[in-house]
Amino acid sequence: MAYLIKIFKVNGEATFAFPIIALIFAVRFEKSIMANHKSAEKRIRANETKRVRNRYQAKTTRTQIKKLERHYQER
Repeated sequence: MAYLIKIFKVNGEATFAFPIIALIFAVRFEKSIMANHKSAEKRIRANETKRVRNRYQAKTTRTQIKKLERHYQER
């Protein structure tokens, strides 16, 4: 799992992405879990963790694509 800070280089600049693990914990501790079984609680936590990770990766991917497109348009 990618719990480290990711570093991207765009136009010679280092861009630091927010650590994924911090996003996961921020969301996990804000919400209360309403489940009747222990396995249901675990499934809710796992789904939330995956959702946050997917949102983070999708957003950073879109941002990097936009930066790359701008770079090639300037050339």
